[in-house]
Amino acid sequence: MDGFDSFLEDALRAKLAEAGRPLGRDGAFEDVMRRAELDRPPRPAIPSCYLTLGLARVETDPEALRRAFRRRARHAHPDGGGTHQGFLQLQRAYAEALSRSRRRAA
Repeated sequence: MDGFDSFLEDALRAKLAEAGRPLGRDGAFEDVMRRAELDRPPRPAIPSCYLTLGLARVETDPEALRRAFRRRARHAHPDGGGTHQGFLQLQRAYAEALSRSRRRAA
């Protein structure tokens, strides 16, 4: 173990000891990582239509959805080097995202 790993392990050990949660098994980092995952609140699931459009969060602005669609459409369209199926999937995702944004607005 190099100097930085040793320093990091000592810092983690001290921080966990302050919180009353000992590190365990001779400073195994797996314990720390597992605990960090358990302590983290679950992320809300992002519907796949937004991921297909390349959005990292749920977007309700129709103009932002349109920009994301057009940005992806340049590459997904068969004339731009994409496939017919890929472009259809993008169109369906755009329609679903627009529908969801309209429902939220109503």
